[in-house]
Amino acid sequence: MIGFFITYKEKLFFVTADHNIHIEDHNEGLRTGIDNVVCILNNIHNIEEFSTLLTTIAEFYYMEKFDFNNPSNDHDLFDVAVSVLCVDKLKAPFFTDNFIDKNGNILVKEGELKFQFNENQLIESNKDDMYFVYRKIRPRFIRLFLSTENTLK
Repeated sequence: MIGFFITYKEKLFFVTADHNIHIEDHNEGLRTGIDNVVCILNNIHNIEEFSTLLTTIAEFYYMEKFDFNNPSNDHDLFDVAVSVLCVDKLKAPFFTDNFIDKNGNILVKEGELKFQFNENQLIESNKDDMYFVYRKIRPRFIRLFLSTENTLK
């Protein structure tokens, strides 16, 4: 799953692109009412239990753009979806695996909690700046475990 966590006003949010949840919608250019199942890779690798843990995320809020000046126009799909996570109901914490830069330096050690933005780190975006997301999102298997590799978006 491609996305990130934000802790805001003591609530944990998961933010992703709407096309991850509504693939058919973005292929058709309209809401079809078909929701895909979304999971977060917990990166809990336990060789004794032979498992990679995935946590299902549901109940996403998604948006559409609407032109109030020209209401006859179709609504445009807005490629952002947000889920409010109930931390008390999560079965396992979200751990990361190694995050290594191009020189082989370990930036995040395996087993640390996945990073969460908080409200002190949020700013209003603007059109003059360019924004990139560098994450471990491309799935691949390492031995018997599902993992991800570094990708720039």
